[in-house]
Amino acid sequence: GGAPVFSELKTNGKPLRVHPKTGSAVLWENLRPDGNGNPMTRHGGEPVTCSHVEKIGLNAWFGDRAWM
Repeated sequence: GGAPVFSELKTNGKPLRVHPKTGSAVLWENLRPDGNGNPMTRHGGEPVTCSHVEKIGLNAWFGDRAWM
């Protein structure tokens, strides 16, 4: 458990799950080049299912245009 699940991205007909690995990160762009949201990046986080494991999340926003 604990994987982010991308409901719109499929592998073998099932939603893409990115299984956690210590020391790794997952990064994606939420916007298309035209500035609109990318529905393919919709995701949710699965609950952690191991009692001795801690899930740590970090959100980071990066700007590629000047702030107005």
